[in-house]
Amino acid sequence: MASLFSSLNTGRLGLLAQQYTMNVLGNNVANVSTEGYTRRRVVLAPTTPTQVGQFVFGTGVKVEDIQRVRDTFLDIYLRNELGTFGELGRSNAAYKQIEVVFNELTGDGRSLSGMMAEFWNAWHELSTEPENTAMRQTVVSNGGSLAGTFRYVNDRLNGLRADLNTTIRTTVSGINDLAVEIQTLNNKIVEMENTPHEAHDLRDQRDLLLDQLSQLAGVTVRDLGGGEMAVFVNGNLLVSAGTVRTLETVVNADGLYDVCWADTGENVSLSSGELEGLLDARDTTIPAYVARLDALAAQIIKEVNRLHSQGNGLDRYTTATTGNAVDDADAALSAAAGLVFEDQIQTGSFWLAVYDANGALLDEQEISITAGASTLSTVAAEVNADFLAGGTLQTSVSNGQLTIELGAGAPAGASFSFVKSDGTGDTSNALMALGLNTFFAGEDSQTISIATEIEANPNLVATADSTAPGNNTIATAIANLRNQAFTIGTDASACTFGEYYEMTMSTLAVESSREGSLLTNQENVVNAFKQQREAYSGVNLDEELAHLIAVEHAYTASARYISTIDQMLDTLLSIA
Repeated sequence: MASLFSSLNTGRLGLLAQQYTMNVLGNNVANVSTEGYTRRRVVLAPTTPTQVGQFVFGTGVKVEDIQRVRDTFLDIYLRNELGTFGELGRSNAAYKQIEVVFNELTGDGRSLSGMMAEFWNAWHELSTEPENTAMRQTVVSNGGSLAGTFRYVNDRLNGLRADLNTTIRTTVSGINDLAVEIQTLNNKIVEMENTPHEAHDLRDQRDLLLDQLSQLAGVTVRDLGGGEMAVFVNGNLLVSAGTVRTLETVVNADGLYDVCWADTGENVSLSSGELEGLLDARDTTIPAYVARLDALAAQIIKEVNRLHSQGNGLDRYTTATTGNAVDDADAALSAAAGLVFEDQIQTGSFWLAVYDANGALLDEQEISITAGASTLSTVAAEVNADFLAGGTLQTSVSNGQLTIELGAGAPAGASFSFVKSDGTGDTSNALMALGLNTFFAGEDSQTISIATEIEANPNLVATADSTAPGNNTIATAIANLRNQAFTIGTDASACTFGEYYEMTMSTLAVESSREGSLLTNQENVVNAFKQQREAYSGVNLDEELAHLIAVEHAYTASARYISTIDQMLDTLLSIA
C-alpha cells in the first residue's frame, strides 16, 4: 500500500496547488479595475496514480494550466458592433456639426430664410417707389447680406470638410500605430509561448488594441495558432506573420486625402469603423448640403438676373463688361463656351439702345442669338456692325470677356441700356448667362455677390422695362419671385425658394435624428456585448471571494492532512 511518506507528498501537492490558486485569485482581485484585463482560472488535475496490488491510489493534485477566461465568439461579435458604432458615431457628429452651422444663423435672426425674406421685402418696397435712391440702397444692402450669408454657410460647411479631412489623416496614423503595436505583441507572444511561458498579459494588451482598432477601421481577426493573430480590413490583410501593411493618405485632385495602401497605392475599401464614417461625412453628407445650398443660390442668381438684365435703372451704362468669362471666345455660347448658365441660352435676341444726355433715343439695335451657333466673337462683331454707321457703340473681347462702350460717334453725356425703347428685353437669356446688366455676380453659394457695377452705383438697379418715370415692372417681377415655384437642383417637384430652404432644414433634422437614434441603438448593442463579455471574462469580486474562501478551506484541510500524517509518522517511529 501507499506509504505515509507518499501521503505527505500528496498533502504537499495540495498545499502548493491551493497556493498557486490563491496567487491567481489575488491577481484577479488586484486587476478588478484594469481595462482589458481577462480573468484567469487555474486548471487543476490529479497527478499520476500509483497501483498497489489490485488497488489504485491517487497521489495528489497538480496545476495543469492557468487559462484566460475568454469567449472568442463574444470578441468577434463585439468587434463587429464596435466597427458599426465607430462609423455611426462619426456620422452623427457630422450631422450635429452641420446643424450647428445653420443654427448659428437662426439664433441671431440672420438665417438664410430670414435674409431671403428681407431681400424680397426690399424689392417689394422698391416697387412702390422705384425712383427712391434710399430704397435702392436697401435692395443692394439686403442682397449683399443674403449673398454674404450664403458664403458664410458655404465656408463653414467646407470648413467642416477640412476638419474632417485633417481628422482622417490623424485616424489613419492611429490605425497604423495600432497595427504596428499589434504585430509587436504578436511577435512577443509567439516568442514567449514557444519558451514555453504563459503570455496572458500580452494577450490582454493585444485584445484591447484589437477592440480599439475595430472601432477605427472595422477590422476582422483570425487566429493563426501559436499565438499569432491576423488582422484584416474588409478582407484585405493588415497584420500577419511578421507583416504590417500600413495605410497612407494621398492628396487627390480636390485637395482632400484619399486613403490608400502604402505598398500598392490602391484605395482602401472599408466596411465600417470611424474612418469609414469620416470619409462618408466628408465625401457624401456635407457635399449633399453644400449642393443644396449651391442649387438654391444658383436659382436665385439665375432668376433675379434673368429679370434684372431686361430692365432699366435710374442711370444707364457708359461701359459694361460681361461678369462671366468664356473659356473660348469662338465656342458656341450655349454649348461649349464654359458659361455657368449656358444651358439657359436659347435662340432669341437682346437689344442695345443709345440715348443722349437729355434721354433722347439716338439708336437702338437688335442683337440676334442663335443657340448652338452664336459665340462671343460673333456677338461682338454683330454689335460693331449694327452700330457702325452711327459709331455710338463699340465692343472688344479680352480674356474671355466682352466689353461694350460708347463709341467715337456718341455725343457727350450719352449712355446706353439693354432694353428697347418699347420695353422689349432679352429673349435669349444671353445677358443673364454672360453677366450683363445683372444684379448678382457668381454662380453658387461660394461665389455669389452683388455685381460690381450695382454695388458701386445703386441707381443701376433695374426696376423698369422702359424709360417712363415710375415704371416698376421689373422690381415687381423680382419681388414676386418669392412666391413662384421652380424646380431647384435635382429635386423633382417645383417649390418656392423658401419652401426649398425649409425642406433642406427639415431633411437635415430628420437625417440627424435618424443618425442619433441609430447611434443610441448601436451603443446599447455594444454595451450589451461588453456586459456579456465582462460577465464572462471580467473579475467579479463576489465570485473571487467565494473562490478564495473555498481555496482557504482546501489549504487548511491540506495542512491538517499533513499534520495528521506527521502524527501518524511520530506514532510509527515511537513504536519502532
